[in-house]
Amino acid sequence: IAASLKLARNPTPVRIALSNSQLVRGSVQQLAAAIDVCQQVTLGLFSSHSRKFKLEMAAALGQTDSYISRI
Repeated sequence: IAASLKLARNPTPVRIALSNSQLVRGSVQQLAAAIDVCQQVTLGLFSSHSRKFKLEMAAALGQTDSYISRI
C-alpha cells in the first residue's frame, strides 16, 4: 500500500486493491512459515523436559503428537 501511495499522488482504489492482494498473497506464506519456526523454537526450548510436558506444549500450540517427534 505504501509503495502504491508513493508511486501515485492519487492512487485509485484498483491500484490499492492490487497492492493489497499481492501483499496478502506473499504475507500469508511468510506468516505461516514464521509461525511454524516460532513453534519449533518454543518446543525446542523445552526439549530437555519430559515427553508429557512437550505433548502439552504441542497441544497448546495446536500441534499433534507427531509434531514434537521432529524436534
